[in-house]
Amino acid sequence: MASSPPSAGFTPVNEMIASHTLASSIMSSHNHLSNENGILDNEEMSRLQRFVSNPEAEREPILRETGLGNVVWEQGGRFEGSLVGFIALRYGSAQGDVFTGEEMGGLGEWFGRGRRS
Repeated sequence: MASSPPSAGFTPVNEMIASHTLASSIMSSHNHLSNENGILDNEEMSRLQRFVSNPEAEREPILRETGLGNVVWEQGGRFEGSLVGFIALRYGSAQGDVFTGEEMGGLGEWFGRGRRS
């Protein structure tokens, strides 16, 4: 997750992960197919949709696509790169999933509604 100085009203991604607000922030900032001012670009949104629809099957392909196939991330370590790759990297890891089951379900429903809240 690239780091830049936070702007007024912006919550850093690491804080959204820790407070379990990342899924809701993605949904609110990308509602109804708009990526303007969103957290993820179109490519990352496509990856997230694939991951949410079938995390077990999509984890490895997403890790390869994002160059994270052989990465081991340590808790508290700095990470830069694909946010969805990081979400896939943490899935099923000892560090814990980024999204809870409820958050994954909410994202799945949101994608199923055409990204409408």
